[in-house]
Amino acid sequence: MKLARVSAVIASVAIAPAVLLPSYASAADAGSGKAPGASVPDADPAQGGQDKAAKDKTAEDDDRVAVMRILADKSTGVSLREAAQKAMDGTPQDVRRFLEVGQYDARYIDDRVRVVQILAVGGPSVQEAAKKALLGGRETVKQFLEVGQYDARYIDDRVRVVQILAVGGPVVKDAAKEALRGGPEAVKRFLEVGQFEARREDDRVHVAQIISVGGPSVQKAGRAALDGGPEAVKQFLEVGQFKARLIDDQVRVSQIYSAGGPNVKAAARAAIDGSAEDIKQFLEVGQFEARAKDVAEQDAAAKDAAAKDAAAKEAAAKDAAAKDAAAKDAAKNTPSPSTGGGPVVRPTPADPSTMPPAGNTGVKPVAATSPQAVQSVGATPTAAAGTSGNGYDAPVTVAGHARLAYTGGGAELPWLVGGAVVTLGAGAALTRAGRRRSSSAES
Repeated sequence: MKLARVSAVIASVAIAPAVLLPSYASAADAGSGKAPGASVPDADPAQGGQDKAAKDKTAEDDDRVAVMRILADKSTGVSLREAAQKAMDGTPQDVRRFLEVGQYDARYIDDRVRVVQILAVGGPSVQEAAKKALLGGRETVKQFLEVGQYDARYIDDRVRVVQILAVGGPVVKDAAKEALRGGPEAVKRFLEVGQFEARREDDRVHVAQIISVGGPSVQKAGRAALDGGPEAVKQFLEVGQFKARLIDDQVRVSQIYSAGGPNVKAAARAAIDGSAEDIKQFLEVGQFEARAKDVAEQDAAAKDAAAKDAAAKEAAAKDAAAKDAAAKDAAKNTPSPSTGGGPVVRPTPADPSTMPPAGNTGVKPVAATSPQAVQSVGATPTAAAGTSGNGYDAPVTVAGHARLAYTGGGAELPWLVGGAVVTLGAGAALTRAGRRRSSSAES
């Protein structure tokens, strides 16, 4: 029973085209206005073969044109280009297989190579995203190349802008802040163009600052750079300022050499004979060390001279003290005239004709109790230790009393005065004795 049903189904399927196709053909003929009984003559089998060959040829040509377009595309990767060229060198079936399968396999290889290249030069965020893409499949790699790399690059670009802001000048800082407030395009423009425009302005300000504190050569070179363009300014900041500063430093070393001491001169000469670093080291450190040595040597020399002078003065003082002591010892060992141990200088008696009359000497008697009283009769005056510078005798000293004042009268004057005093004293004594006798006689 089941076999009969299956056979019926197969028969229906087999005869269906024969039944349906004539009906379709009749309907088509009716729609076209042809007579129902008309029929189309059967096609020539040879003609059908030619048409199929022509269609196949056209398809092959179209495939080759498609492959040639892939080869002409500048963005075609190495693997894709090699696979396309290999297909072109093969059969039409090779070309068709390349277009249907091979190009996608080769393109995936090239995409992975591009991801690796981006990873090698990208920032931290790009590298992290690229590594994740390589761990995935075709879709992950494609998504990274079309979208992910740009998102990651924007993050890295913002980080670069922040880094430039941290070390840039005032104008660069302002431009960087403005870029961070914008989007990816603003950040990209700052990194590609804006930072360089802002840096040129900061460089000009930097040159002006160097001119304000530089020496003559630096100032001249700086002004020339400002008069030039951006390249002149850049060249001055990178090279020119240092060459000009070296010239100014050499002049400064020469000036220090001219005014310095021995150690400063030696250090300055060594710096000039050396390199630019030697000159810089001398100006920053060496000159002060050398000057300190000169000062120390000068102080030591001054102390040595002072010590020698003090020693000379001390020796002179000791010599003077020794001479004084010797003089005192000599004086002590000389016999005193009052003891009769030495010669007594006697003045020459005065001429009697020059003596004043008795009782009219003009000399006031000296009281016996006065410290300046002259020794009574029997006292012998002694000569002074020397004579005056004018040839006259020096003042005479009476033993036990003060020296008589020098009157300029010669050596006889003291004896004359002494004789007058003695005479007056003797006369007064005789007068008193006479009065006493008179009183006794009357009584």
